Order: sequence, then C-alpha cells, then structure tokens
Amino acid sequence: MTVLTQAHASLFEVLEPQAPDALLGLIAAFRADPRAGKLDLGVGVSRDESGATPVMQAVKTATFVRGIAPYLDKRRGFLS
Repeated sequence: MTVLTQAHASLFEVLEPQAPDALLGLIAAFRADPRAGKLDLGVGVSRDESGATPVMQAVKTATFVRGIAPYLDKRRGFLS
C-alpha cells in the first residue's frame, strides 16, 4: 500500500477545482428522469426498461442486406 508523503501531498495542493463532468451530469439526469421510453445516450450500451439493447431498424435492414448481398443478382435486382 502506498503512503502519501508530504512531498506527494503538495503535488495535489496546486490542483485547481475543475468544472463538473458534463457526461456524469447527463447520466445523472437520465437516472432522475421518470419518463418511460427514454433512451440512455451516455457511455456504454443503451438498454430499455427490460434490459434489452434496442437496435435501430436501419441497422437491422443493413445487416440483412449485407448478409444476402452475395446472393443478389445485380443485373436483375432480385435474388437469383
């Protein structure tokens, strides 16, 4: 265990207080908001009230299209 000496303590004395972290404020505001259907825009993975991670429809569509892309007949624009 490290013990701070007087020399170490003086290093911290010169630090000036900083403004509160905006992201921590956003997280606190999210937790305090009682509305249903809210979306957490903080760091990490967003989760809904049931704990599931919502996936935007555009992402689902892009994933589907990317998955079937090798099977598309580009000349006719449909599955071959």
